[in-house]
Formats: sequence, structure tokens, C-alpha cells
Amino acid sequence: MGQLEFFESHKDAWADHATEIGLQDSAISAFKPQITAARAAYSAMQIARDASKAATQNFYNTHGDMLSTGRAFIAAIKAFAETSNDPNVYVLANIDPPAPPSPTPAPETPTDLVGAISPSGSVTLTWSSTRSGATRGIFFLVERQRASETTWTPLGGVMEKAIIDPNPGLGEGPVQYRVRAGRNTSYSEWTVPISFNVPCGPGLNATNDSNTSGVAGTITPASNTPKAEAA
Repeated sequence: MGQLEFFESHKDAWADHATEIGLQDSAISAFKPQITAARAAYSAMQIARDASKAATQNFYNTHGDMLSTGRAFIAAIKAFAETSNDPNVYVLANIDPPAPPSPTPAPETPTDLVGAISPSGSVTLTWSSTRSGATRGIFFLVERQRASETTWTPLGGVMEKAIIDPNPGLGEGPVQYRVRAGRNTSYSEWTVPISFNVPCGPGLNATNDSNTSGVAGTITPASNTPKAEAA
């Protein structure tokens, strides 16, 4: 554009002084129509460019209207297929049915499983889990194996990261516990079992040992509380 304006502003002066500046009158006369043609082409280009912008915006507007209506139709078709429980609706509408939901991944294996024995002989187990609680749909399964048993006995499932076993059977010998996390029908690996090798004895402090329902109360062992160690 700058070059076009340059030649437009110089053509008359060059024509008036052609021989004085080393140009020929005939050459200047032939050059002026070229400048005029370039200006006309530039103007046509600007008109076409403006028309293209308008056409592009019009496409986006009409495409948006179409998309809103089309999406509403697809949503209505899917809703009708679900409420009528008729998968043939998708066939007739030539629409892919919803993909089956992905299987829920198994939760992570709990960590830091520890335990303590209260003065009454009950065992309190606690553990850590990076993701837990009812809002995440994660629960925990706890199992025990007494010295006289060859299989693990389920103690139940809890949402909390703790449980109390009111009757561990420590008098029979070592008792082991293990925990795993679950979500729906997916389960983590079992933790490494921990083992209690001593019966309950005196010298243990319990701030709350009244809860024997299988859900942990708040138990604070004294410094000499026997701790469970990994088996």
C-alpha cells in the first residue's frame, strides 16, 4: 500500500519534468494507467476482504445456530432411548450408543498399619490411606488370623481408618491382622500382616475402651504399650 501511494504522489511531478529527470514522456504516459489499475485492484481487494470477513462471521453465526439445535436433537434422542429402554432408537437415529462406563480402578493399598493392646485385652488397629471415606466410595476390609487358625477370619468392613477387635484371642498365641481397601467390586492388595505376640497386661492407659462394635474409639496407649510389628 505504501508503494502505491508513493507512485501516486510522484507520477504528476515526474510527468511534468520527465526530460529534466532522465525519463521519457511516453514511458510516464504508459506508467500512469498501471498506477490506476493497481489502485482499482487494491480497492477491489479491500471490498473482497470485507465481504470475506462478513461471510466468515455469517458462517460462524449460522453454524452456531445449527449446532445448538442439532445438539438438542441428539440429547432428546438419547433421553428417549434411555427412558424407553429401547437400544433400537440409536440404530434408527444412526447415533452411536453411549460407551459402557470404564471399570472403577482399585484403590491403593493402605499403609502404616499399626496396632495397640488395651488393658482389657482388645486390639486397636489404625492405618493410613491416601484416598478414603464415603464420598470416594472407599471402604476397608480387616481380617484376623489366630495362632490356632489356618485361614483368615473377616472382622468386617469400615469406612474409617481404624477398628477395634474386642476379642483377639491373644491367650492362644500370636495373632495377625491385615487390611485392604475396596471400592465397588475392586480391591487393593492386602497389607503386610502385623502380629501381636504378647497377651494384654497391666500398665496400659485407655482414654476410651468402651466401644466394642468394631469401630475404633480413641485409645491412647501408655509408653510401655505393646506394639504390633510387621510379621
